[in-house]
Amino acid sequence: MENTAPAPEEILNIEEPAVRTENVIIENEVLAEIACYAAADVEGVSEVAGLKARDIKSKFGFKNAPNGVKIDKTEEGLVIYLAIIIDSRYNIPETTAKLREKIKQTVEAMTDCDVLAVNIKISGVYVEKEQD
Repeated sequence: MENTAPAPEEILNIEEPAVRTENVIIENEVLAEIACYAAADVEGVSEVAGLKARDIKSKFGFKNAPNGVKIDKTEEGLVIYLAIIIDSRYNIPETTAKLREKIKQTVEAMTDCDVLAVNIKISGVYVEKEQD
């Protein structure tokens, strides 16, 4: 009689969507957190998924996936969708290029999953109020 251990998702009662790497399951919410955390380090990003960039690191470990972040998985890898508010003092193409690269590098380094694309939606522009 063959003794095989149950798969991790059976033990943990995890349903898709999740990413599997060997015997590890990474929930999409965790991938979203990693993307937000990485985005918070990019200059010019004022808010990520409805959270102020400066507050993200103190709130790391969200109970639910942040709004404004979506993770699609394919057989080839991950596609990340992220909504941000950009600081008006920064160039949008330059900032989003840095943001894409930072998220891709961070997610791949932490998960060993290939990131195929990081799609960014500019949801607004932050304009700092002038001091009187």
